[in-house]
Amino acid sequence: MKKADVILLIVILVLGMAGIGFYYGTNRNASYVLVQVDGELVGTYDLREDTVVTICSGQDGENILEIRDGKAEITSANCPNGDCVVHKEISKSNESIVCLPHKMAVWVVTELKEEAPDTYAY
Repeated sequence: MKKADVILLIVILVLGMAGIGFYYGTNRNASYVLVQVDGELVGTYDLREDTVVTICSGQDGENILEIRDGKAEITSANCPNGDCVVHKEISKSNESIVCLPHKMAVWVVTELKEEAPDTYAY
């Protein structure tokens, strides 16, 4: 290995560590869970309070949102594919779970604001 190779390797490692530090430094734990169905905000829940919520959407769509230990997850859904049920728990700011057949989105935020997210694509 030449001296230039060692310097390049060190620069790449430093940039990688800085990127990881930036990601974890800006991705703070969230405080609230927002639920949107068909483009409308239908619920806001505190992540610090354990609760189970039934989210109903058009045409008999039903999702069960469970919040426990500061994490939110969809535990049950009657949609055909069930991708929202197998999604991992969410707890960090801007993480989301989406159920396309029910046009439902769940995401976490650090603070409540008057406006909703800019856009969601189904």
